[in-house]
Amino acid sequence: MPSARVALVSLTALLITAGCLGAVPSNTPDPDKAVQLENDWNRSVEVDLRVVREATDETVYEATHTLDPSAEREVYDVSDADPDGIESFRIVASALNATERTTISTNACYGDVYVRVDADGTLAVFHSIC
Repeated sequence: MPSARVALVSLTALLITAGCLGAVPSNTPDPDKAVQLENDWNRSVEVDLRVVREATDETVYEATHTLDPSAEREVYDVSDADPDGIESFRIVASALNATERTTISTNACYGDVYVRVDADGTLAVFHSIC
């Protein structure tokens, strides 16, 4: 039975990583990364958003957005900064006396960025990655 367990664990690990193993290599440029705001809280909230090009520390986008309850809105796409190949961008969001951030790269492994105010009023900034 132990060999069956080892096989099952190995198969599970393979299935979990299958998407990344078959994905476009991470060194392939893909600048199309949306920044989406979401408000799951029951009140309106103001979100200050800043997108910074890591290589130069240049702010490429900065704005304040008011989100009604249950609102979702795409407010920026990193491709608008005209990245040169693969670059890193820092996304910084502030709301409700909290600041959160994440850094993404303009390669095929990174997905969109989500800035969300959760139902309990907690700010979260996250993205997908393969």
